Amino acid sequence: MFYYTFHTAQSTRLGAPLAIIPGITGNVLTVVSFLIGTSSLIVGLRIQNAAKNPTTTPSFSITKYFEILILALVIPAIIINIYGILLVGSHLYPEDTPFLALVYALFIPAGAILK
Repeated sequence: MFYYTFHTAQSTRLGAPLAIIPGITGNVLTVVSFLIGTSSLIVGLRIQNAAKNPTTTPSFSITKYFEILILALVIPAIIINIYGILLVGSHLYPEDTPFLALVYALFIPAGAILK
């Protein structure tokens, strides 16, 4: 009688994650930090502009443009952040703990930007 062993595409024979998982997690951090960093810059420019001209109000169209631009950057960052948590959480190894802590910490600036 022959026994066949089937291996999932997510792990090697020894149960270790494939090399693609660390690559994806590094890309998750890069993309999320880029999106959050860019939206933080836009929020900072809005605050700086409001501080320079406290008596004048910006036009409605430019205000809406900035709000939509910020949302267009932060919402994908949050979705990618959740994807990274689910990806690493699906097979948790002790060496992935710093990555999870960093990804959870990226929710803080995203929440501050959305507030």
